[in-house]
Amino acid sequence: MRQRLGLTLLLVSLITGFALLDHSAATRAADEQLKAKKPVLQKFMRAKLDLAQGLLEGLVIEDWLVQFIPAFETVQNEALKHAREVTYGQTTTKIFSPEYLAAELLRSGRLKDQVRVVALIESGNLDIASFHDIIERHGLAEKWTSLAARFDVGE
Repeated sequence: MRQRLGLTLLLVSLITGFALLDHSAATRAADEQLKAKKPVLQKFMRAKLDLAQGLLEGLVIEDWLVQFIPAFETVQNEALKHAREVTYGQTTTKIFSPEYLAAELLRSGRLKDQVRVVALIESGNLDIASFHDIIERHGLAEKWTSLAARFDVGE
C-alpha cells in the first residue's frame, strides 16, 4: 500500500511539479535524484498525457489534431466514396473534400461546427455549387438556410 501511495505521489509530483509530501531521509535522497531527472521525466509524462488526450479526440500529427470519424450517416458514407487518397510516409488514408466536410459539419448542428462551415466558405476553398448539391441530396437544406441567416453568410 505504501509503495502504491509513493508511486501515486511521484506521478502527481512529476505531472504537477509539486514536491513529494513525505520527506524522510530516503525520500529526500530520491527527491534529489528526481530533481536531476525532472525535466526528462516531465517531458516523458507530458508526451504520455498528450498521447492519451489525442487518443480520446484523434491523433496529433505534426502539431495538428487529426480526428478519425466512424461513418454512420449517409453523408459520411458518400464522403468516403468520394474521398481523396493521400499518403503520409508509408500510410495511405482518405480525406473528405471541403464540400463534404462542410456538409458533415452542417449535419452535426453544433455551434462550433457551424462556425467551421462559415470559415470553410470564407476560405474560398469550397465549391458552393457542389456543396449545395450535397446538402440537397442529404436533406440538409433547412439547416443550411438557418445557418446562412444566423451568420449572414453570402455566397
